[in-house]
Parts: sequence; C-alpha cells; structure tokens
Amino acid sequence: MALALQGWLTRWMAHTGDAGEGSASRRILLKKDDSCFARMAHAVDGSYWRCWGRVFIFRVYYFFMWKYDNLDLYIKARKLIKDLYRLVGKFPRDEMFGLISQIKRAVTSITINIVEGSGKRTSREYISYLNHSVGSVREVGEELSIAYDLGFISEEEMNEYVAETRRIDRMLGKYIEYVRRKDVK
Repeated sequence: MALALQGWLTRWMAHTGDAGEGSASRRILLKKDDSCFARMAHAVDGSYWRCWGRVFIFRVYYFFMWKYDNLDLYIKARKLIKDLYRLVGKFPRDEMFGLISQIKRAVTSITINIVEGSGKRTSREYISYLNHSVGSVREVGEELSIAYDLGFISEEEMNEYVAETRRIDRMLGKYIEYVRRKDVK
C-alpha cells in the first residue's frame, strides 16, 4: 500500500511539475500514523492523507534534497581527498597518528559535511553543515603549512594544495550564498 501510494504521488508530482527545480528535488517519505480518523489537512511539515476503514493513514513529508554530486565544488573536494591521501603517504611513520590522521580526517570532512547537510530539511540547516565544511577546508590549509614547516612537503606542493583549498573555500562561500537565496523552509 505504501509503495503504491508513494509511486502514485511521485507520478502525480512529475505530471504537475512539482518535482522540484534547480539544484534541489523533492522526496516523499511515508510514515504510518496511528489514527484512521484524521481529515485531509496541510501541516507545516507536510500533508496528511486520510483513509477510512482498516486502511492505515500515511503522513506524507515533503522536503528539499539538495543535489551535490554534480557540483564543481564537490568534485574538486573529492579530487583533493585523493591527492592529499597520496601526499601524506610520504610523511614519516611516526606522524601516523598525528598530522597524517588529522589531515585525512579534515579533508574527508569537507565532502562528508556537504553530503550530510544535503539531506536536511531547511536552508539554514544545510548552511550550518556547509559552514563546517568551510572550517575543514581552512584546517587542511593550515595543516599543510605545518607539514611544510616540519619539512614533510616541498614549498611547491604546499603552494599547490593551499591554493586548491582556497579555491574550494571561495566556491563554498558562493554556494552558501546561493543556498541562502533559495531559503527553503
């Protein structure tokens, strides 16, 4: 029943053009409600669908799902992860649980926060996760400077990767402004 209703609603939304636009799309989640006597009503967080008899009521939640996998920002951050994992492989073994671990955690945190925030319901929540990504990008830049100071990487490598972190930082700032203008509540 739930899958049939979900399929019908998805087809109806696609037919009416309510499937989302821009970099966001709508998703439907169905949750079983306890009562079968609720009337059709619109709530802040979704709609109530009523059923009579022994059929359960399903509450339909609509929320924005930001698409991230086509963003240049996301693609550049993924490339930075691969590059820095290769780079820290040249660090001394005694830094395994120090700087190496810190750089790996910070660089992966950039994309993880973008992905995790993309599933949040409002722009404000998503922006909060994007701001965590900004902090992680800046952390990676500083850690690369420390690695240069300690002699683990050359000046050219440091300049190359710090410049890339600054590019990603600027892209995140512009994307945050874009999300803020969308203002999904």
